[in-house]
Amino acid sequence: MSRSESKKAVTTRNNPNSESELRPFYEWSSVEIDKAFRHVVSEQDTADLKIAWLANHTVEPVSRAATVFADTYGVQIDNLIGPYDQYFQALLEEDSDILAGNPDVIVLWLSLRVLAPALVEGGAELAEVEVSNEIERVCETIGDWVSLGEKNTKAHLIICNFVRPPSLRFGIADTSCSTGEQFIYHETNRRLSEKFISHPRVTVADVNQAVSLAGSESAWNPRMYRLAKIEWDGRAARSIALLLARSFRALVKPARKCIVLDLDNTLWGGVLGEDGPTAIRVAEGDPTGESFAAFQRALKDLRARGILLAICSKNNQEDVEELYITRPEMPLQAEDFSASRVNWESKHENIIAIAEELNIGTDSLVFIDDNPAECELVRQLLPEVKTIQLPDDPADYADLVIGLPDFDKIKLTDEDRQKGAQYAANSVRVVERRSSTDLTSYLESLGTELTIRPAAHSDLTRVHQLFTKTNQFNVTTIRYGTSDIQEFVDSEDCILNIASVSDNFGDLGIVGLYLLRLNGDKAEIDSFILSCRALGRGIETAICNQLKQSVFEDFKSRELSARFAPTAKNRPAANFFDQQGFEHTVASEGGQFDYCLLRQDSSELPAPGIDVTIKENLE
Repeated sequence: MSRSESKKAVTTRNNPNSESELRPFYEWSSVEIDKAFRHVVSEQDTADLKIAWLANHTVEPVSRAATVFADTYGVQIDNLIGPYDQYFQALLEEDSDILAGNPDVIVLWLSLRVLAPALVEGGAELAEVEVSNEIERVCETIGDWVSLGEKNTKAHLIICNFVRPPSLRFGIADTSCSTGEQFIYHETNRRLSEKFISHPRVTVADVNQAVSLAGSESAWNPRMYRLAKIEWDGRAARSIALLLARSFRALVKPARKCIVLDLDNTLWGGVLGEDGPTAIRVAEGDPTGESFAAFQRALKDLRARGILLAICSKNNQEDVEELYITRPEMPLQAEDFSASRVNWESKHENIIAIAEELNIGTDSLVFIDDNPAECELVRQLLPEVKTIQLPDDPADYADLVIGLPDFDKIKLTDEDRQKGAQYAANSVRVVERRSSTDLTSYLESLGTELTIRPAAHSDLTRVHQLFTKTNQFNVTTIRYGTSDIQEFVDSEDCILNIASVSDNFGDLGIVGLYLLRLNGDKAEIDSFILSCRALGRGIETAICNQLKQSVFEDFKSRELSARFAPTAKNRPAANFFDQQGFEHTVASEGGQFDYCLLRQDSSELPAPGIDVTIKENLE
């Protein structure tokens, strides 16, 4: 392997529009992966994540490959390999290297043949009750380990599930046996997923699926396992590493928010202006049409995950509107798109306009087009946009877009699932705003209902998203982890309240929060965050009114301090404290601004059209 090849892992992260280097890595030999790993480590700056690996088998080959893949995603990781088969001891012993290392993520990857050997080898004579008891013991063991990890560390915990072996002991009759391996592995993995589905600090990694993609028969090397306790080799190890690297990426990098799509020969087959709506290929009974229909269904699935869809096409608007009327069988219809630019303007300008309409950054966009010239233009003029030129065969489109790591989130919330509907409702609000004669009458017409209550443990995933993903209205942009948030929820010296909003046009869900620190007769606003989709309605003022009331009346504080730390993206929050009656004291180091508000100077400010409800807890 040449030096230029070994540099692939460290060059791709500096260019978001580079063609993915993951496929070459996926096919590399173990020797090539090791060379790339050494180069990545030698070039690495401060790590984004410290990963601890705990296992009852050898994990070093996968950890090295995961380091290479994560680097390609722009995430630098530092590995800490725990002692062999001592995953409990590593979290219990005070002088443990794992505890001393204070990892951000702990990967627990256990082999079932070590953890429950009776289920794997020589277990054909086990009775149903014995199989059930062993499965329960396995799940309880991992549950006990998770409880220990959550108690003794602040790390996010990734649990690898179990891989069904290539050869089944009951042969082709295995699926009809209640003690067969198909049942054992399916039931164990199902229980693991069910057990941790609501744990914000726990992710179950589907290693079984990763090995299946690679082919378990060729990946299982019994000789290597007996010699070196390497359970999965070669292609399977790299498939597992790729899965884990995507998890690492999702923990530190925000998912892109919107897919901007061309139309002709992208969303459907054919050219609308030439072929007409009836000849457009996007229906069953035609291989090409079925491929485009499958692509649209894949995009609809992404929309259900909270990814917005937008159109950017050089076309006639009237023709596109006629197509939706003529072809109602298309999976995607006009209402599925949160923004649309159908005209003859340059695509990079339309993409900027789409981002502005949706109030998101252009670095949150993925642009998909079949035209190489259009793709190259966007790459050059908007390098922060992820630009994808579609391959020649539309049969590949659906798998391509579903497989993009750019949309990965470690957990999905109700707000994520409702985002498409929320933006659609916001479009109606925009129309209402344009028809209103003044701002006050518009705000009152919305019928905004604001609910403020203490954050609960069940809110941790959404609260974590607000802390880590919100940039525009975020006064300090302090990024807290889920373990920190848990401490805030339980602390008597901190007040973490969240704000939910609904109006006549829909439910926006949890859109904001504030974190107060109490110290005697003084209080400090540590964080004040509001989602961009709730801006421009006075909601931040209504929340601040409640915050001041809580500080000065409920907690009898004498003084409330705050800080604004400017970033490249939080300009919308720059004058917030000035507008809320705070006195600007001094400029802090690093360009930050300190503010103070005394009890006698505090007053409630107008927030027209907002009905505020205060709740003491989650009902």
